[in-house]
Amino acid sequence: MPDKTMLKRKAAGLLHGQRFDEAKNLYLELCADDPGDAESWYMLGAINAQLGDFGEAIRCCHKTLELDARHVDALLILARIRIQQGQPEKAEKALQKLLHIAPRNEDARKGLEFIRQRTAAGKGRPKKAASSRRTSRNPKRLFKQGRQHQQRGEWEAAWEAYREALEAEPRSLALLTHIGLASHMLGRYEAAAAYHERALAIDPGLLEQRYNLGIAYKELTRLPEAATCYQEVLRVQPGNSEAAHGLGIVKIMLGQAREAEHILREALQKQPGNLALRSCLLLALNYHCEDPQILLHEHLEWNRLSHQAAAGPRPHRKERQGRRLRIGYLSPDFCIHPVAFFLEPLLSSHDKSRFEIYCYSNTPRADGITAHLQRHASGWRDIQRLTDEQAARLVERDRIDILVDLAGHTAHNRLGVFAHRPAPVQVSYLGYPNTTGLSAMDYRITDGWADPPGETDQWHSEKLLRLPDGFLCYRPPEGTVVTPPPSAETAAITFGSFNNLAKLAPATIALWSRLLHETPGTRLLLKTRPLADPAARDNVYRQFAAHGIDKDRLELIGWVEGMGGHLNLYGRIDIALDTFPYNGTTTTCEALWMGVPVVTLAGRLHAGRVGVSLLSRVGLGELVATSPEDYIAIASRLAGDHGRLQHLRGSLRQRMMKSTLCDSTGFTRGVEAVYEDLWDEFWHEG
Repeated sequence: MPDKTMLKRKAAGLLHGQRFDEAKNLYLELCADDPGDAESWYMLGAINAQLGDFGEAIRCCHKTLELDARHVDALLILARIRIQQGQPEKAEKALQKLLHIAPRNEDARKGLEFIRQRTAAGKGRPKKAASSRRTSRNPKRLFKQGRQHQQRGEWEAAWEAYREALEAEPRSLALLTHIGLASHMLGRYEAAAAYHERALAIDPGLLEQRYNLGIAYKELTRLPEAATCYQEVLRVQPGNSEAAHGLGIVKIMLGQAREAEHILREALQKQPGNLALRSCLLLALNYHCEDPQILLHEHLEWNRLSHQAAAGPRPHRKERQGRRLRIGYLSPDFCIHPVAFFLEPLLSSHDKSRFEIYCYSNTPRADGITAHLQRHASGWRDIQRLTDEQAARLVERDRIDILVDLAGHTAHNRLGVFAHRPAPVQVSYLGYPNTTGLSAMDYRITDGWADPPGETDQWHSEKLLRLPDGFLCYRPPEGTVVTPPPSAETAAITFGSFNNLAKLAPATIALWSRLLHETPGTRLLLKTRPLADPAARDNVYRQFAAHGIDKDRLELIGWVEGMGGHLNLYGRIDIALDTFPYNGTTTTCEALWMGVPVVTLAGRLHAGRVGVSLLSRVGLGELVATSPEDYIAIASRLAGDHGRLQHLRGSLRQRMMKSTLCDSTGFTRGVEAVYEDLWDEFWHEG
């Protein structure tokens, strides 16, 4: 990477020239390369605020303050954003904190005075200023300009035009609709929600606005509110497949996969060929169905209904002699996402003298991780606006030898590209715990712990390729410190899980409740973002109460700012509990890295055996249960052995570092050997 000082100078020059998007990309790089640079985070926040992306600006400012609690300018930006969002209490809190640090700061004093005047008046901006702006531009002309920018995919310019027009016509439903859409496309979900709410306050019967508000709420993890929006649309339009799809996703995210299945099957009766609905159904089944026959049948049904099952002959392009093997990775998750975290060690460790790496990105919203991953690719292709056929032609033109899917049937997948058979060898890996069902997908990469030989092969349309040392690699975060287990001070054991609500199946909650009954005095800490919503918390409390567990034995935590804050929370639990039938992956690795042992229940299928793979690789096979009773016995014994908990707390990190789980170089050489074997097999086949 170029010298940091030089990059900052370049970014400053771009800012001076008001080239905000280019400056933002540089600061994304700087933050990705040095996450501890408070000033880069502040500048990224300031640019996002300038661009109107308040959600990202707030996140960056919080990150700045996490690194430098006395950063006055970050507090000032937070206050200004909160004022614009109509949140005077939060703005005042930031300004008071700023004045505590810098008592003579005039900007803070003026800000507080503005808030007091505005509160006293009970209105928005002063009338005179608003009036002058309204007469400065023609709203009809601005709306037309916005539409033109929108048609060209210039969402930032479109958003700005709509915003200016709205100042003149604040009750225009057309403007509110279009700026809401632009906000979605720019990832400004708080703003999008606000615009949709304004439109619905004018006309509550606008179904498109209600549906879009559901999307915004979902992205903000206000899940019960999102579900209500989708349900209201379906009440008026029972055949609305998009609302059914949205409701299905939200129900999965709330841990209600069976309800999601019912909703999606009902929708599929009306539209049996809707592949998006069917992919969503397949995703839901992974969270609660353990019957491999049903799962295989449903995946093959997706393939049949796609009308692309007969992908045609494999393209025989045997011209590789004299050049490197060309690998293509296709994903919608080249961003802050578990797939990207596990892919990064592989991408960064590839032997560039033997392999040429191309990435095909269907990522809805780029971030610092996107910029970081881009640097490891020889070619980077954004395929969001391409049809499946167009994307397939692009892969063919790039002469990709092996194309690897990293999404399966998850959100924003592009399995349709693979159905066109653009590469001679096609592989499913990492992002989905099951078969794709796609006849054009040749192989699936896994390991012998997650998919024991002879036990799961028949439930896949792909041929299984088992890596001998595990199917993924974990790159631990830097700058985290292991702390003693909380029971060392209190003697009371705290169990915990940071898995998302989707994995908290009814069977999981029932078993955890049994464990709490078996271990009096213990507590359970659950942390996942949707639990910031009171309705989501109440739902979890109700589920545990049905099994006789009082609220005072549970601690539910929603959002914790920053990766550092998230990882530090592991210091508050003694033993991590894995979910089933869909195990944790990232959360298990994080817990082990922070010295917290994980108890898992081995299932029949890959989704329920990831814990077996991870624990076996770090020498903790004794924490793998083979039955619910065994799970309770293992967790209870561990809870009663404080000496062992202390030992594991101090030794797990070193054990991980010495294991294959964290050996990115060795892992990558193993994957590369598989790729070369696959190509040799293709090369020599008749």
